[in-house]
Amino acid sequence: MRVAFVIERYWPLFSAASCVLDTVARFLRQQGHEVTVLTAQVDHLWPEEISVRDVPVRRFGLDSWSMFGRKSLGQRIAQWLERNPEQWDLMVVCELLDGGQYLFQVADQLRRPNLLSFFESGKLSPLGQLLDTSEKEKREGTSARSGSPPRRSNWLTRKHWTVPDTEAVLGVRQRNPEANVAAWGLGTPNSNVLTIEERRSVRAAICQSRAGFERYCAHPLIVYHGHCLPGPDSQWLWQLLAGLCEQRPGVCAWVTGDGAAIHGLWRQTNESGLEDRLIFPGIFSDLHDLYSAADMIVHPQSERRHDFEWLAGVAVGTPSLVVQSPGTDRVMQLVNGKPKEDTIWNQVLPRQLEQWWERAFQILDQPQSASSQVLQQRSELLLHYNENDTLQQYEQLLLQLKEEI
Repeated sequence: MRVAFVIERYWPLFSAASCVLDTVARFLRQQGHEVTVLTAQVDHLWPEEISVRDVPVRRFGLDSWSMFGRKSLGQRIAQWLERNPEQWDLMVVCELLDGGQYLFQVADQLRRPNLLSFFESGKLSPLGQLLDTSEKEKREGTSARSGSPPRRSNWLTRKHWTVPDTEAVLGVRQRNPEANVAAWGLGTPNSNVLTIEERRSVRAAICQSRAGFERYCAHPLIVYHGHCLPGPDSQWLWQLLAGLCEQRPGVCAWVTGDGAAIHGLWRQTNESGLEDRLIFPGIFSDLHDLYSAADMIVHPQSERRHDFEWLAGVAVGTPSLVVQSPGTDRVMQLVNGKPKEDTIWNQVLPRQLEQWWERAFQILDQPQSASSQVLQQRSELLLHYNENDTLQQYEQLLLQLKEEI
């Protein structure tokens, strides 16, 4: 099987979509399949062809023009797919990208199966934006200028989808009753759980690799990693972390990742005098080391949510607070069918600041108890919702699609 994965940004691996795709692509290669990732070049100094963790990547430059102006990423990739049909027999489009309709046109013309894979849900996720846009387009009807349906509607007509939770499944099916939609998540990786001494060594190595970070080796460390966008999520994150730092003078917090809200959070931090406690170290491509170095991880985002980073934190044995969502509910139902109030999952919380502060201080004050609990969670997740099983399910889905046409 020769699979062409299309994604807007692939390296560095910091978004949920790129991290999940990295795991999927490497698994498929291990199973003997041919995999190519097609993505944007972003910087003209980057090579067009490169291998990322043994996965072949083809990047499309920024200077592609037609007589009608700059070509979209979708147009550029669609041209490559059309000119190189021998290099792929199945296309997977991950998240949204500009000009995606051209990809579908090529796949339909060549009678090649295709799949849409969305790894995040929530109002500000690419899937949430697509569903919201399609609802607006439906109300507005056809374009007054061309008399044709708006382009985003083409996405909703596709037959095969994977989305992260059952709420997203319902959202797609409400707009396309004929869609074949599967709720698919990556599962829990079977990562190594480090000893206390090994965790301290990882923390020390990270701090020593960044100028001026040595002073954070001994502090209790709280980590947030994700794509931080302006809105209620970023402001709630600020209130959570600033409150924890103000109430516990010894605590420091790292906000890692990217997003348009990062600069605003940095400015608020400086204005409040917390610049030595609330730190912005940039992007970490290896979540295993980052999460192993932390004493606690927080995942409070609800407008752009996914299970990947929560499960990655649990997998390395680090206590993780996560906001309750359809994604966490689905995972717990898959694990044991117990109600979400079960004490084993008391680190899954509604988004209420007082509850988060209280639970965070319990974790910091009782690290042995918190570690024991997260290891119990890890054991349950690996037994019922592990990464290898879900990867095999994804492979079988692709093999079934390949046989469809």
